[in-house]
Amino acid sequence: MGTSAAKERPNSVDGVWISWERQRRTVELAKKVGIPLVCLTHRGPRWRRYLVLIPATIAELVKRRPARLFVQNPSILLAVVAAFMRRFLGYRLVVDRHTNFMLNRPNSVPKRIFTWLSDWTLRQADVTIVTNRYLADLVTGRGGRAFVLQDPLPELSGGAQEGPPGRHGFLVCTYAPDEPFAEVVAAMASLPPGCRLYVSGRLPTGGFAPDLQAMLSRTPGIVLTGYLPE
Repeated sequence: MGTSAAKERPNSVDGVWISWERQRRTVELAKKVGIPLVCLTHRGPRWRRYLVLIPATIAELVKRRPARLFVQNPSILLAVVAAFMRRFLGYRLVVDRHTNFMLNRPNSVPKRIFTWLSDWTLRQADVTIVTNRYLADLVTGRGGRAFVLQDPLPELSGGAQEGPPGRHGFLVCTYAPDEPFAEVVAAMASLPPGCRLYVSGRLPTGGFAPDLQAMLSRTPGIVLTGYLPE
């Protein structure tokens, strides 16, 4: 299938934000910064996706020649392309870096290659945006320049609906290993009766770990919603 490029804002010679997926944080940050967002996507196997998106990204950069380039990492290869092309086009490079540092992976050959590329992009970027101080220290410790920036509140439309009485919270969750889901559930146990926490996300196909299942069973007020669209 061919490449699709979704341009979220009008063209601009001053700057552009490129992403290889449509991600809520990227969409909202691009709006706040006032930078046009170009989402280059391709449906297919990963190897074919890279073969299509790498030249598409280079073509977009050559065509636009931005003074400032923002990219989302992941993908690490997008950050590599942006850092490499910076040498020829001379733009200022800002990388919005998510938590893909492979901190808990075994020391394998793929991890060593990923870490080398990751550290190189950290040094090449003018700024690497992260979401917390721990990751900022990690970036600066590897020779990069970090800036902590939380997710902006999204602009969503929808009507309010009456719910059951009480205090309610909502946890956006994908049940990934780096998400503090268990800690949030444990914190719910200390809240007064009537509090309810809605937790989104598809449940892991293998189910929860036994200790987490036991915690859920004895913690009132947890409502698992499953996947919810925007």
